[in-house]
Amino acid sequence: MNNKNKGRPLIVRGAKENNLRNIDVEIPRERLVVVTGVSGSGKSTLAHDIICREGQRRFVESLSPYARQYLGRMDRPQVETVEGLSPTIAIDQKTISRNPRSTVGTITEILDLLRLLYARLGTPHCPECGELIEGRSREQIVLHAWHHHSAKDVTICAPIVLERKGEYRKELEDLREQGFQRVRIDGEILRLSEEIVLARYERHTIEIVLDRVKLVDGKRGRFAEAVEKALSLGNGLVNLVIGDEATLFSSRLGCTSCSVTIPELEPRLFSFNSPLGACDRCDGLGRRRSPSEESMVKDPDLSIDDGALQLRKQGKVIRGLGIPWKILTDAMAEIRIDGSRPWKKLTQRARQFLLEGAASIGHKSDWPGLIQLSEVAYDLHGGRELERWMPYSPCRSCHGSRLQPAARSVLFKNRGIQEICDMTVEQATQFFATLILDDREALIGQSIFPEIGARLEFLDKVGLGYLAIGRSADTLSGGEAQRIRLASQLGSGLRGVLYVLDEPSIGLHASDNATMLEMLRGLRDKGNSLLVVEHDRETIESADHVIDIGPGAGIHGGELTGEGTVSQLRKSPRSVTGDYLSGRSEIAIPQQRRKAQGHLVVRGARMHNLNNIDVEIPLGCLVVISGVSGSGKSTLVQGILQPAVADHLELLTEPPGDHDDVEGLDEIDKMIRIDQSPIGRTPRSNSGTYTKVFDDIRDLFAKTPEARARGWKKGRFSFNVKGGRCEACEGAGVTTIGMQFMADIQVVCDECQGTRFNEETRTVRWRGHDVSEVLALSIDDAARLFEDVPQVFSTLDTLQKVGLGYVSLGQPSTTLSGGEAQRVKLATELRKRSTGKTLYILDEPTTGLHFADVQNLLNCLQALVERGNSVIVIEHCMDVIKQADHVIDLGPEGGAGGGRIVACGTPEEIIKTKGLTAQALKPEMTGVHKKVTQKGKKRGSGKGEPTDRFIIEGARQNNLKDVRVEIPAGEMTVITGPSGSGKSTLAFDILFSEGQRRYLESLSTYARRFLGRMDRALVDRVEGIAPAVAIDQRNRGSNPRSTVATSTEIYDYLRILFARAGEASCTTCDVPLESATPAVASRRILEERGEEPTLLLAPLNAPFPDLGSLQREGFARLRLNGSEVLRFDEINDSEMIENADQVDVVVDRLKPGKSGRARVAESVEECYRRGLDRLIVADASGQEVARYTRHLSCPSGHMMLTEELSPRLFSFNHHSGACSGCSGLGVLKQVDPRLLITDESQPLFSGAMEHRLGSWIGRRSSRVRKVIDAALEAHGFDPKSPVQELGEDGWNLILHGTGDQSYPVRYRTRRGSGRLRQVTGSTWEGLIQRVSAWHQRAGSPRWRRAIEDHLAIRPCPGCSGGRLKPELLAVRIEGKNISDLCQLTVSSALEFFNSLTLSGYRKEVAQQIHTEVASRLGFLEQVGLGYLGLDRATESLSGGESQRIRLATQIGNQLVGVLYVLDEPTIGLHPRDVDRLLDSLVSLKDQGNTLVVVEHDERTMNRADHIVDMGPGAGVEGGEVVAEGTPESLRNNTQSRTGDFLAGRERVYEISERRSPENGELTVVGARANNLKNLTVSFPKGVLTCVTGVSGSGKSSLVMDILARELATQLAGARPASAEHERLEGVEGFDGLGVIDQQPLGRTPSSNAATYTGLMTPMRGLYAKTALARLRGWGPGRFSFNVAGGRCETCEGKGGVLIEMHFLSDVWVKCDDCHGKRYESETLEARWKGHSIADVLEMDVRQARQVFDGIPAISSMLTALEDVGLGYLSLGQSATTLSGGEAQRVKLASELGRRSRGRKIYILDEPTTGLHFGDVKLLVKMLHRLVDRGDTVVVIEHDMDLVASADHVIDLGPDGGGAGGGIVAEGTPEEVAKCRKSYTGKALSESFKAAKKTSARKKSVKTKSGGK
Repeated sequence: MNNKNKGRPLIVRGAKENNLRNIDVEIPRERLVVVTGVSGSGKSTLAHDIICREGQRRFVESLSPYARQYLGRMDRPQVETVEGLSPTIAIDQKTISRNPRSTVGTITEILDLLRLLYARLGTPHCPECGELIEGRSREQIVLHAWHHHSAKDVTICAPIVLERKGEYRKELEDLREQGFQRVRIDGEILRLSEEIVLARYERHTIEIVLDRVKLVDGKRGRFAEAVEKALSLGNGLVNLVIGDEATLFSSRLGCTSCSVTIPELEPRLFSFNSPLGACDRCDGLGRRRSPSEESMVKDPDLSIDDGALQLRKQGKVIRGLGIPWKILTDAMAEIRIDGSRPWKKLTQRARQFLLEGAASIGHKSDWPGLIQLSEVAYDLHGGRELERWMPYSPCRSCHGSRLQPAARSVLFKNRGIQEICDMTVEQATQFFATLILDDREALIGQSIFPEIGARLEFLDKVGLGYLAIGRSADTLSGGEAQRIRLASQLGSGLRGVLYVLDEPSIGLHASDNATMLEMLRGLRDKGNSLLVVEHDRETIESADHVIDIGPGAGIHGGELTGEGTVSQLRKSPRSVTGDYLSGRSEIAIPQQRRKAQGHLVVRGARMHNLNNIDVEIPLGCLVVISGVSGSGKSTLVQGILQPAVADHLELLTEPPGDHDDVEGLDEIDKMIRIDQSPIGRTPRSNSGTYTKVFDDIRDLFAKTPEARARGWKKGRFSFNVKGGRCEACEGAGVTTIGMQFMADIQVVCDECQGTRFNEETRTVRWRGHDVSEVLALSIDDAARLFEDVPQVFSTLDTLQKVGLGYVSLGQPSTTLSGGEAQRVKLATELRKRSTGKTLYILDEPTTGLHFADVQNLLNCLQALVERGNSVIVIEHCMDVIKQADHVIDLGPEGGAGGGRIVACGTPEEIIKTKGLTAQALKPEMTGVHKKVTQKGKKRGSGKGEPTDRFIIEGARQNNLKDVRVEIPAGEMTVITGPSGSGKSTLAFDILFSEGQRRYLESLSTYARRFLGRMDRALVDRVEGIAPAVAIDQRNRGSNPRSTVATSTEIYDYLRILFARAGEASCTTCDVPLESATPAVASRRILEERGEEPTLLLAPLNAPFPDLGSLQREGFARLRLNGSEVLRFDEINDSEMIENADQVDVVVDRLKPGKSGRARVAESVEECYRRGLDRLIVADASGQEVARYTRHLSCPSGHMMLTEELSPRLFSFNHHSGACSGCSGLGVLKQVDPRLLITDESQPLFSGAMEHRLGSWIGRRSSRVRKVIDAALEAHGFDPKSPVQELGEDGWNLILHGTGDQSYPVRYRTRRGSGRLRQVTGSTWEGLIQRVSAWHQRAGSPRWRRAIEDHLAIRPCPGCSGGRLKPELLAVRIEGKNISDLCQLTVSSALEFFNSLTLSGYRKEVAQQIHTEVASRLGFLEQVGLGYLGLDRATESLSGGESQRIRLATQIGNQLVGVLYVLDEPTIGLHPRDVDRLLDSLVSLKDQGNTLVVVEHDERTMNRADHIVDMGPGAGVEGGEVVAEGTPESLRNNTQSRTGDFLAGRERVYEISERRSPENGELTVVGARANNLKNLTVSFPKGVLTCVTGVSGSGKSSLVMDILARELATQLAGARPASAEHERLEGVEGFDGLGVIDQQPLGRTPSSNAATYTGLMTPMRGLYAKTALARLRGWGPGRFSFNVAGGRCETCEGKGGVLIEMHFLSDVWVKCDDCHGKRYESETLEARWKGHSIADVLEMDVRQARQVFDGIPAISSMLTALEDVGLGYLSLGQSATTLSGGEAQRVKLASELGRRSRGRKIYILDEPTTGLHFGDVKLLVKMLHRLVDRGDTVVVIEHDMDLVASADHVIDLGPDGGGAGGGIVAEGTPEEVAKCRKSYTGKALSESFKAAKKTSARKKSVKTKSGGK
C-alpha cells in the first residue's frame, strides 16, 4: 500500500452547516479522534451532519437505484469539499429499537438464525399429546372433514401463496390461462374474470377455489378428488372453508391421534412478529395487561357493594367495562355470594368464581369472570383508568414465550426455540459448542451455526454474557444497548471504515467505560478510523487526536478552538475543554452537604433484577442514584418510585413495578420529570413561547396606544394565527422550497422580509422596537430592554442565569441542542413559585453536556434544592455525583449480578467503600487523577503500522481448492487464469460478497430488506476486508425509459432545477406565466389603481350558475363576454347567460386607495374563492386592466397550471407529467406502410402482403378485404391491379380510409351483442387505423407480436419526442426546456451549466444543483464519454460505455478505503479506450482504494501492482493459485502459462497466409441505425471477418442490430425488427445462421452439456436398446431425468433436494432415495459396458469418449467437446455452473460436432470475453476450423490477437457516439495496420512487432540448441 494513501487524512473544507463558521479541519486516518466542545457548539454538526452523512451518502450511491430509494434521503451537507472520506457507519444509542417486540435476539439477528434453524432442522411434535407428528394422507383429511363437518357445505381451496407480500399479477394470469374460475384472496372469494389488484407491500394469502361440496352421501368421491387436487396444487396443503371458518390441512404435518394439523415449518412460524407464529392471546408480546386479585381488590375490608373492587357501580353499569351491573349480581346469586359481605371473608371458591369465571371451579354457568371481562374491555376500548389496575404480566397462554403452540412444539435436540431464547448468552454459547450433529444437520446448518456462534461470541466479548437472548429491548440500559451495537461492528471484521460514534459513554458507568474504550481501540487497530463526539474526560484523554469546537454555543460557537493531542489541547488558550482538562477550570466540591428534611422509603423492590431491596431517599436534598450499567437504577426510579408518586398524586400512569410499599409520599405534592427532549417539534416553537414570556411581551404590545386605537388584542402579535402574521409565509418568515431528495432550501419571504408579521402589525412599536425586532433580540439584549417590566424580566433573568443569554428569543426550538432544551425547561421551573414539596426526577441529565454545561446544570439543580425541593438524578458523571448531598450506589454488577445496594451516603462516605463507583469517584474527590494508559497502535500522525493486506484462507466456494491468498490493500490486483479456473469466484463470490455483506449489515434491518440477499461465502477466514463495491459490465438499462441522464441521476437533479428555477410560459402565446398570492394581488391593486374606480371580478366556469343562486350569495352585477357590465335586474332573459362565452361576477366596486388595504384584501380573497383562484381587475366600464391567479397562468388567460410545479411533474415515468400520447416514451409504435405492404408490384391481396397479418387481412370473408375492394371499385380502381399502379390516391385510400362514406358490403361480426350476426354496410377507416386498433385490443401475445412486426417506432406527434406534456415543455431555463437540455451531449451540457447565470432565489436553487450535475458531467467526460447524449437510451449503450458510466460514478464519490471489484473492465473496449480506462482505475486507486480486477488483458496486467494467476486448468482442473506477484515476477515464472504469454514465450496466433474471398460478398446497404452514417459494408464470404473499432463506434449496431437480425429474418423466418438500413444483398448461398454467444446454456440445473449438444438423445436411445430395457418395454424416455417414469420422483430427477435458507445461501442436500443418481433404482439396472446412465453423466468428456468410442453419433460430439478444451467437463454438470467461456465453447463444439455443407454463417459478439490467452488461442483455432470447412464467420472483437488472426478486418470509427459510425479502414490486418488514421491500425502494428520479436526469439533459441 502506498504510504501517501495510507496516511492521507480526512479533510473538511468550508463547513458552513448550521452554526459552523466556514471551518477547515484535518482528521488523521486510522486513529481514535474525539470531537468535543460545549453543548450547541457544532460538534454533532461536524461529525454527523457533515462527515457521517456524506460518507454514507457516497457509499449508498454505489448501490442499485432500487435499493437507494428505500434508504431514505441523503442530503448533501453545506460544505465546500470533503476529501479522503471512507464508507461511514454511525453507532449511537438511537439505533437500538426500544419497541417491546424487539429483543436481544432480534437486534443481533440471532433469533432470525434460530428461526431458520428450527424451520429446517426442527422436528414437529403434537402441541397436545407431544408425540412426533407427520403429514396427513388424503384419506385422513377426508375422514376428519366427514366426521367434524358432515352435512355442511365445504369449499375446497388450494393455497399457493401464504402471508407473503407482492402483487402476484403473473400468478393470477397463469391461473386464468389454466382455466380456473375463482380464487380466495385474504378470506374473500373473487372471480378471476374480474380485474384483481393487490397492494404490493402488504401480505396476502391466495388460494385456488377448486370446488364447493356438501358433505352428504354420494359426494364423497367428488370431495376426495378435490382434496387430492388441492394437495397437488398447494404443495401438500389444502384449506377447507366452512362458513367463515377455515381449517388448513397438510399432507406433511398432522397428528393422527389428536386430529391436530400444524402449518408448514417456515421461519415465519417461529416469529412472534408474524401473525402465523405469534401467540393469539398476547399478540406475540409475551405479556399482556391482565388484572390479578391484588390489583383488582382495592380494599379487602370492604364488601363488593361498598366498593371493595376497582370495578365499581356507576348508575346501572360497571364503570370501565360498560356492561350492566345486573350481570354481576346475577352471577353472584348463582352460587349465593353475599354482596354485602367483606371481600376478605368470602370463601376462596367464591373469590375464584368472581375473578376467573365459572369454568375455573367446574360450575356450569357461562359467567366468564371479571378478569376476562376486563381484558376484553381493554382490548376493545383501552383506557388509562383500566391500565392503572391492569399491570403487564406474563401471558397465561404462551407463558411468556410469545409463540403459538405449534411453534413451541417444534424441537431441536429436544429443546424448543423458546428454551434457547430463555438461555443467557453464556448458556447458549455452551449449548451450541457441545452439539453433536449428523451429516444432514451439519450440511444444512453449515452456514447457520457459525453465524450464531460468532454473534454469541462477540456479545460475550463485550461483557454481555449475562443477557438472555429473549430479553426485551425496552428493558435494556443505555450502556447495554450501546455495547450490543458495538458487538455487531466488532464481529464484522471490516477495515478502512470510518466509525462515527455519538456520546458512546452515555449510560455507562466509569468501569463500563473502560471496556467500551478497549472495544474502540480494537476497531481502530483493525485499520479503521473512529470519530467520537464525546465529553467524558477518560475518553478524551484516551484519544489519539482531539478537536475542540467552540468557544460558546449557538452563534457564539462553530469555530475550531483547539486541535491536536491531549497535551496540546491542555495548552490551548481558547479551548474551554483544555481549561477543564488542565485544571484551570473545575467543578468544585460543595463546602457542606444538606441534611434530609424527611425520607421517601421504597420497601421490597423486586422489579426486574432488583433484589428485594429497601431504599431510603432523603428529601430536600440533591440525591444521585449511581451504579454500573444494568444494575437497576432506572428500574428503581422510573419503574417503581416515579409511578408510585404519580399514583399518589392521582396522575394517570403505568402501575409501579413489583414492590411492597413506598413510605413518605405525603411529603410530595408535585412531581416533575425533566429530560432533554425538544421543547417543540416545529420551528414555530421557541424559548419565548415555551417559557410563556412571549405571552407577556404580546400583552405589552396590545396595551400600546396604537394597538388599542385599532382594537387589536394580543393575538394580533402572534405569528401562529391569522391577523397580524404575514400570510405569504404563514408567519414562518421563510418560504421552503422542497428539493425532493436534496436538502430543502429556505428563502427569506419576499412579502415580510423574514420578519414573520405583516406591515401593519409592524407599525406598532414598544420602546422603538416592533414585535419582530423583539423576537430577533438575544435574551441578554431583551433583558436590558425589559429591565423594568418584572413579569418579563424575571423569566429572561432566569434564562440568563442558566447560561442561555446568547440564544435569541425567537430562535426555533428545533435548532436548540439537547442541553439547551434541558436548560430552557429548568429555567421554566425556576421561574415558578415553589411549594418546597416538589420532586424533580432527571435521568442522565449530563447527556451531551460539556464540563462547562454540567456546571450550569448543577447550578440550576442546586437552586431548585435551595428552594426546599427534592431532586433525584440517575447519573454516572462523577462531577454530578461529587456535588450530591446523598448518593445511592447500586450493583455490584449488571443484570442478575446487580440489583443490590452497594453503598449509600455522602460522596465522602462513598469513597470509603470498595464499590466500582467509589473507585471512580475517589480521584474526583481527591483531585489525583490516574494517567490514562494508551494501548494499541502508536499514536501520532495517522501513518501508523499498516494494515496492508486482505487475507483469504480456506476458500472452497465452487471449484476453489482450499485456497489461501493475500491481496495487497491500496493497490491494484489483477486476478487472471483460464476461463472457469475460479477467478470470478475468488473476486466476487468471496471478496466482494464478504466486503459488501459486512458493510450492509451495519445498515438498518429495514434498509437491508431492499438490498438483495448477501450470502456468506464458503471460506474459513476473510480478514482485513474493506467495504466492497462491484463495477461490472452488465447493462442494467434494458428499459426504454432508462437513459444516460436517468441512470446517472442527472435527470433527477434537472427535474428539481426546472421545478424550482424554471420559467413557465404559455403554450399559446409563449408569454411568461405569472402568479400572485392574495396579499401580492392586493398590494399591486393598491399600487396600480390608487383612487381609480375599479371593479374586482371573479370568472365563472361553464355551465354558468343561474341568477337566483348568485343573488342569494349576495352578488348584484355580472360582466358578459368580457365587456358589458349589467345589473341583475337588467338581464331579462336567462339565455343571455347561457349563450355567453364568458361570465364574470362583480365581487366589489371600489376605489382601492380610498377603501383601504383591509377591504381590498377581503375582496381579493372572495374573488379567489368564487373564481377558483382567478381574479380580473377592470375599470368602471368593465374593460379588463389586469388579471391575477393564485397558480401560474397566462396574463392573457390562455392557460393556467392547476398545480404547483414540482419535480414529480417533470418525470416522464409519472402519469401526471408524461405526455398522454406516448405515456412518456417520446416515441410511438405506429404502422409502417413499408412493413405492411412489402411488394408494391403485386396486387394488394395477391402478393403485396406476404406475411401472417396479410393472410388474415386477405381472407375472402373478412370485412376489411370486402370494404377495401368496394372502396377501390367505388373510386374507379381495379382491386386486382398492382398496388404501384393505383397511384397516390389509391395508396391513400388503402392506408388512410375514406372517412364517413359507407359501402354496401355484407359481413359477419360479433361486435355489440357478442353473438355472430350478419351486417350490411360499412365505412372504411384505413389500414393504418385498423391495424392500430387490432394492436391495442390484441389479447394474445403471439397475435400482438405478429402485428408488431409491421410497426415502426416514430417520434410522438404530441410532444415531438420531448416525453412530457406541452405545458411542462414550455418551462425553460435560458431558453431551453428539460428535453432540449437532455438532447445535449455530456460536453455541451457541462458548458451550459458552467455558463448558467440566474438571479434571486433561482440562483440559490441552481447553486446546489450545479454542484451535483457538474460533478457528474465532469466525471463522465473524464472517462471519455463526453460524446454521449443525455437522452441516449441505456439499452443502446455498449458494454464499455455502461461500465465507464458506473466507473465515473465511483470516481465522483471520492471515497477512500473501499474495495472495488471489477469484472473484465476491458470487455468491449478498444485498446485506445483501455488506456483511458486504466488511467481512471489508477486514479481510483490513488484516492486510497483497493482494486481487484478480474482480467485477461495484457495492458491491464502490465499496469497492475500485483497479479494472482489461477489455474492450472478450468473446472475441476482449476481452483488453485498457480502464481502470484508483480507482473515482472510473473513473466519470469515458467510454471505460469499467463507468464508465458506476458513474456512472449507463447503467443495466441502465428502469422499465416490470409484467405482470399472467392465466393462473393454479403453487403449491408444504407446502414443508418444509431450513429451509423448511411454505410455500405461488404462482408467477404468464406473467410473470418473481424469488425472492430473504438467503443461506441457502431460495431454492434452494424453486425448485431442489422446483419444478424436481417439474416434471422431471411434465413430462419424470424421477424426481429432489424435496425434502420436499406437492404441486405448476397444472402443467397447461405442456408443457416448461428449466433454464438456466452449466454448460459440453460437457466435451470436440469440443463447440461449433454442435453445442449444433443448427446442425451443417442445415449438414451442406446440404453433403450439394452436387453433389460427391451425386456421391460422401456423406451428412450425412461432414461430422461426431466420427465416422470425412470427418474427419481422424490427429487424430480435433480439428484438433490433444495433447502431454502431464507436470508442465507440455499443448500442442496443429496436426495435420500436416489443418493444423487437422479434415477430410480430399477432404471439404473440397465447398463452399457457395465455403466448405468447415471454413471455416464458423472463421467468427464474424456472418459465418456472411451466408453462410446465405437458409436459415431456420440463419439463425434465428444471429440468436438474435447477439441475445444472441455475434456475435463462432466457430462451431467449443471449448465448454471459453467463460466461464460465454457458455455461458449460448448456451443462451438455443438456446431463443430455436426456435419456441415459449408453454407452457414456464424456471428460472434466479443467471443474473447472472459477468456485467457490460452482460451483465445483455442478459440481462434476453432473459428478457423469453421472457416476451413467452408462456413463464413463474422466476429465483433477488440482483442488484437484475434483481430490479427482474421482474414478480413473492418474498422469503424474514428471515434465513439456522434463522432463514429464511419469506416476508417478495411482489408487484411496488415493493410489496416498501415492506416495512420486508424486506432486499430496502431494497435495491430504494435501486435505485429511483438509477434516478430517472439518469432525471432524462438528462432534464436532453436539456432542455439541446434548448434549444441
